[in-house]
Amino acid sequence: MLRDQSVLIRDGKIKDIGKNLADSADVQVDGAGKIVLPGLINTHTHLSMVLFRGYADDMQLQDWLQKKIWPLEGRLTGEA
Repeated sequence: MLRDQSVLIRDGKIKDIGKNLADSADVQVDGAGKIVLPGLINTHTHLSMVLFRGYADDMQLQDWLQKKIWPLEGRLTGEA
């Protein structure tokens, strides 16, 4: 954990982190008592379900998952 540091952001990207940064900024925000962290990205996906879109879509969710989708997903290979 870094404390008492400056963060330089230019064009929406973190360019530098440190004390006494040489670059100046158009806008300065006092972050005393705050936490700075990058935007978090949700990497959870249902990518394999895209392959099965529209397959047995007339079923209730739990039945669809248990009887159709999960058995198909279990047969997918890395190549698929």
